[in-house]
Amino acid sequence: MTDILEVKICETDNEWREIEKLIAKKYLNEFGVRPSPAGHHVVVLRNGVIVGTSGLEFSCNEGIPLERYFDIDDEWFRGVFKPDIVELTRWASCYPNAGLASHLGITRYAFGHNKVFAVLSLKEKQLQHLELFGSKLTALSATVKKDIPDFLKKYYLNWPRPKLFRTYLKELYNISRQAVLKLKEQGIIIRINF
Repeated sequence: MTDILEVKICETDNEWREIEKLIAKKYLNEFGVRPSPAGHHVVVLRNGVIVGTSGLEFSCNEGIPLERYFDIDDEWFRGVFKPDIVELTRWASCYPNAGLASHLGITRYAFGHNKVFAVLSLKEKQLQHLELFGSKLTALSATVKKDIPDFLKKYYLNWPRPKLFRTYLKELYNISRQAVLKLKEQGIIIRINF
């Protein structure tokens, strides 16, 4: 599957919301991701360090929230994900596994959402352009010209299986960490919406 990711970096909340609508519409059929009516996801990074996320729930599988498919203990989660570069300003609320979003800096439900592919594109160095004008960033585009990674296919096909999902989270975290390190090395301060 060939996929195009468009990552926009904006200044206002209205810009974020309009872009989120476009991205949600684009990915709805391809990935089976259905955004909530007010779906708005932003990953906030300061000096390349993820400091928080905002946004409402994403669901898939005909709108069934993913947290119903597995039970991740919060203490286990915190024990596995002790990132040395991620400092959170708040803990994503409301669901037992809500920390998934903040720890990975991808989305509340990382599984099956286009943000996973955006992080992979950073890892694969497939960024087309990134321009800095003072403290402002222009639009950034990334293209993924390969099939969905094998590990993602494997865990998706075996969904839901808690042990596999935990392994998936570990692998996904390692990928996201590498992507954030790249941003940190550049000293980038951004609000980025995948």
